[in-house]
Amino acid sequence: MEDYYQILGISPQATQSEVRHSFRKLALLYHPDRNKTLEAEERFKEINRAYEVISNPEKRMLYDLSHSQGFALPTVPQPAHRDPAYRRRRAATYGHRMARPNAKDLMAEYLPKFRWVCYLALIITLTMAIDYSLPFRSFSDDIVEINRIYRTGRAGGMIYDHDELLTKNGTIIKLRETDVAFFKKVDHINIQQTYLLKKNVIAATPSGTHRVRVAAIYGNLAFIPLILFISALLGSTMRNNVEFAFNLSVVSFVLLIIVAFLLIN
Repeated sequence: MEDYYQILGISPQATQSEVRHSFRKLALLYHPDRNKTLEAEERFKEINRAYEVISNPEKRMLYDLSHSQGFALPTVPQPAHRDPAYRRRRAATYGHRMARPNAKDLMAEYLPKFRWVCYLALIITLTMAIDYSLPFRSFSDDIVEINRIYRTGRAGGMIYDHDELLTKNGTIIKLRETDVAFFKKVDHINIQQTYLLKKNVIAATPSGTHRVRVAAIYGNLAFIPLILFISALLGSTMRNNVEFAFNLSVVSFVLLIIVAFLLIN
């Protein structure tokens, strides 16, 4: 009886993930499209036979039992075909099919790596929550100028978009048209900044009568890091549903890029 574990280069205690990993590595090495030697063709057939049994829990259990008891498993003969070319096409197609694991197997294999994205997202979102909960640092900065910003309209003309306030220290604050009149009356502004990430949160007139929110990530876009935290938490803790956990990890990766962009800007 062939030793399927030895053919796949694994131990009898190998997990299904280890079985798939070893099979893919050997299949790429001995596949007829990559290796044209006669020995490779026979080796590739052996690998497929071994994987067909060891990858199936029921067949593997019967194989282990027969291997320990010393009797051979019954084999089902393949039906003959009159055209030899037909058998060659079938064998080649079978090899290609076996060499490609299904999507769920790939998700199970790469999920532990993608979970690191969830762990990183949890660290960043928790840091942001702590940063926002700490007392803000307040300081004053002189106003250098306020510029009106235009953009190109659909018809091709220039239309008003917003105003930008530039301070002496290089801080740029976006203003709406209704805010400009308040800041044109003063020569400096008061800025509130987070303690850890040093994100400008609020800009206000010296008297405090008019205030504008500066950091969108801590304002009207605060729902993005909240969704990121929830998806990362579920993606890092869910163990039973591989597909759902993998999809949550992908969502966390996309949201993490968005949050990082908002924090930088």
